[in-house]
Amino acid sequence: MKRDLFSDFQSRIVRGILSGVLLGVGLFQTVSAADRNSLGFEGPAGQEFLEASSGKSFNVEQKELLTAAEAERPDVGKTDSAKPAQTPVLGNPHPQTPSVDGPSLGPEKPVPPLPGGKTPVEIKESPDRPTKEKVSQADSGEKTPPEKISPAEQGGPVKQPPSVKAFVPPTLGPEWKTLTQEIQQTVQSAWQIPMSTQAHSPADLMQWALVWGCNAEAASGDGKRVNVLAILCHNYPCADRQLLVEHDGHFAARFGYGYQTHRGEFLALLAWARVPKEYPLQVGQQKRTVADLVQYEKLHCRTGLEQSHVLLGLSFYLEKSEETSWQNNLGQEWSLERLISEELRGPIAGAADGGMHRLLALSYAIQARRKHGLSWTPLCDQVQEYVREYQKHAFRCQNADGSWNPAFLEAVGPSQDRLGVLRSTGLIFRWLAFSLPEEGLYDARMFKSAKVLVGLLRTGYLQTRRTSPLEFSAAMYALDGLTLYEQRALSSLKEQATLQPRQ
Repeated sequence: MKRDLFSDFQSRIVRGILSGVLLGVGLFQTVSAADRNSLGFEGPAGQEFLEASSGKSFNVEQKELLTAAEAERPDVGKTDSAKPAQTPVLGNPHPQTPSVDGPSLGPEKPVPPLPGGKTPVEIKESPDRPTKEKVSQADSGEKTPPEKISPAEQGGPVKQPPSVKAFVPPTLGPEWKTLTQEIQQTVQSAWQIPMSTQAHSPADLMQWALVWGCNAEAASGDGKRVNVLAILCHNYPCADRQLLVEHDGHFAARFGYGYQTHRGEFLALLAWARVPKEYPLQVGQQKRTVADLVQYEKLHCRTGLEQSHVLLGLSFYLEKSEETSWQNNLGQEWSLERLISEELRGPIAGAADGGMHRLLALSYAIQARRKHGLSWTPLCDQVQEYVREYQKHAFRCQNADGSWNPAFLEAVGPSQDRLGVLRSTGLIFRWLAFSLPEEGLYDARMFKSAKVLVGLLRTGYLQTRRTSPLEFSAAMYALDGLTLYEQRALSSLKEQATLQPRQ
């Protein structure tokens, strides 16, 4: 009797699970059908381009994109030299830290009071929790930088940005020369990774272009080398996926597995690589420019969503004051300042990738604002304070060997999770390499972090075998941070050498 009851109970559980699975499949099919008509994940949207280009070889000259990007902004992070067709020089895919007079950022100054007379809080370490330090505003006395900003603080009187003092780089010893050589060797090893439009999705190729910018290459279906940013902008199929689609009257980048993993990620990539907004985009037979993608992201700004990549992209492309205010497609008033304020409201702890995208976007937005000569308000001062406080906190969370815990800035201590350490250390180091004042780049803690990343990359994450998407993205973030660090801090020691052709 007991066995019969138990069997009946088991059969009911199995029937319940099967019913739930069938219901889930039905819902997924419904969602997928709707997505295919807009920003679909796997649907046939954009197949016109495949049909129109069938039988034709797709070959985009890399030189065209490089020339356009360099000619547009010759004063922002130029490449070291023109890139030969077969032996490309490792260019600078990053915008240099904007400046007015002298280097990018001056030495750290006393923190000024926040708008409204508030006093900025200090981050305090917790001596009784050396291995698992949670960052909170609990009774333990630990405090984080200000996480909130009221809407009233968005405006304020316009003034000149803080002046920037010149900095003379120190004389670097042989250990720095060794680090520079190790970074170059690691970069050369990464360049040998075979990338192709058949095996790698748009998401993989976007990560690849994050490091190489306008120099990024991949093999097309016929074996020819093509420029990665060019094929993405022209919607060339990559692993049977096309990144771009027309939506709401504009070109947009798809979101989902194999595509964007963050809103505005593709626009941020184009900005990071300094692709001009006049560069063409193509979906099917329709041809537009990057400016159309900029307009799409402006129209779809929303309160309460993660918009770090949107902020970074728009901060680069909106150079004139009359471009920095707009209405979204709901008729709501938006501006670059509001977007900065929205991101400043968002948390760091618990955010995607430990909040590093948010901190990088805020750092980039303020530096771009200075570069473009846009109005400087108390909000800009508050963002600078916020970034400085988190820079201090990042070093307090750093482990003795130069790495960071996989929990990013929420915990301190070593970990056996090598991939987690690579991802957290790579993303934090990349943000610091971009945002620190020049003298901060020569801190021994940055040196140790660079050595840790080189060691991790050399022992398993730059193999020719196909890595997982998570491994690949972690390696690319780390590489991007190392190349940026080399360009900002070690350029005097860098040997001018071309990347060797792939074997």
